Amino acid sequence: IAFGGELLALRRLSHPRIREVLDSGDLSDGRPFYTLDPVPGPELGDLGALTGDRARQLWADALLALAIGHSRQHLHGGIEPACLQLGPDGRLKLVAFGLAGEAGLAPGAWRGDPACCPPEAARGERLDPRADLFALGAVFYQALAQMPPNGAPLTRVNAAAGPPTPVPILDLRADLDPEFSNLLMAT
Repeated sequence: IAFGGELLALRRLSHPRIREVLDSGDLSDGRPFYTLDPVPGPELGDLGALTGDRARQLWADALLALAIGHSRQHLHGGIEPACLQLGPDGRLKLVAFGLAGEAGLAPGAWRGDPACCPPEAARGERLDPRADLFALGAVFYQALAQMPPNGAPLTRVNAAAGPPTPVPILDLRADLDPEFSNLLMAT
């Protein structure tokens, strides 16, 4: 996605749960620039063991950010732990949303952590919003279980067989609410 398209996409995605553009323009040498709001908090993966209630709140924040992007026909295309950071209000913000582009990413366009790679991206297929949901589920599974689903990332080699079934998160974290666990495992 070209710089101008990325900037327009970020402006369209303006929401408190998504990193926002603060300023844009041209430098004295004519090169364009934009600045984003600072997200000073840690990444989701750096928070350590999350309580069930905290995980549910952060999950809701992340789903809201995705819903905003998807409702505006935009995919993230690279959700990984570094893309989910705590804002100054203690709520989760989705960062790097403007880099992917319009819904329906081209085959092979996944740019996130291989441990969060959706099967269709690993197979080189066109991506849609389900790819972002899969990746978000993988990130939260990792944050709660302290390991990737199935203990290993998908690769192009093993993705053709379909994603392996991860250990149910309730088997690893009996303190989680079963309803939340079921939602997480469904992604």
